[in-house]
Amino acid sequence: MAERRWTTEARDVYGNRIRLGRNGLRYGEEFVSFDDMGAQPASYTFWNPATSLSEITVPRRRGPDLVLRNLSPETANRLGEAINEALRKHRA
Repeated sequence: MAERRWTTEARDVYGNRIRLGRNGLRYGEEFVSFDDMGAQPASYTFWNPATSLSEITVPRRRGPDLVLRNLSPETANRLGEAINEALRKHRA
């Protein structure tokens, strides 16, 4: 049976593309594989009241965390849930 291919795509308020695929997460030119993501789930609790925008921090095992900035709160919530679900499935 052929492996099902899936992706989830979003954009920040400036139009930068965020793509969650079967191997990991791509934000612009930067890529983080599921194997390189830290043990903690993605955190999307930071909300900047001055701009009314949110950000998601994706912990890495090696290197600096990947921070997805300038997201609407709705996009941040949906994307954070999708990242955490994909990470759970990858580790299962």
